Amino acid sequence: MENMEEMVDCTTDYINFCMDTVVPVRSVRCFANNKPWITSDIKGLLNQKKKAFKDGDTQELKQIQKELRVQLREAKEQYRRKIEQRMQNNNMREVWEGMKTITGCSSKRGAPIEGDVGKGKPAKPLL
Repeated sequence: MENMEEMVDCTTDYINFCMDTVVPVRSVRCFANNKPWITSDIKGLLNQKKKAFKDGDTQELKQIQKELRVQLREAKEQYRRKIEQRMQNNNMREVWEGMKTITGCSSKRGAPIEGDVGKGKPAKPLL
């Protein structure tokens, strides 16, 4: 039986080695100042807006700004519905956490976030 466990360990180690050498690793950066309603679509629009501003394309900038306003309004409305649903389910802890996030009010100022990823440092690698 001990020989079988050694074979399993050896095979598992080899598979992990192969995955480490073949599968690319990405670092994801998270910032604490992003509100919960900021989605990847909104981030994409913000990046387009920055590019249009940098290029000096005022027409494109106005169009993107208009779309950004609509997307933000929809995302905030969706987040509001999520908070209201938590209230209806009597999940007050999550409601208050959401309210603190919205208002920027926190009783634990300066407390490190898990893995300290909130400071713009690279997060744990994703497979």
